[in-house]
Amino acid sequence: MIFDFTVTDALDEVAWGKHIRFIVCLEKTAQRLKAKQAKIG
Repeated sequence: MIFDFTVTDALDEVAWGKHIRFIVCLEKTAQRLKAKQAKIG
């Protein structure tokens, strides 16, 4: 997901940017984190 944004005041555009997010598979991520925790102890 990408969000482009602009910020304006009463007269002009004062800022702009892009915020990038990514989608994760919750089940796969949970498995990966459990395996990592098992290595730690």
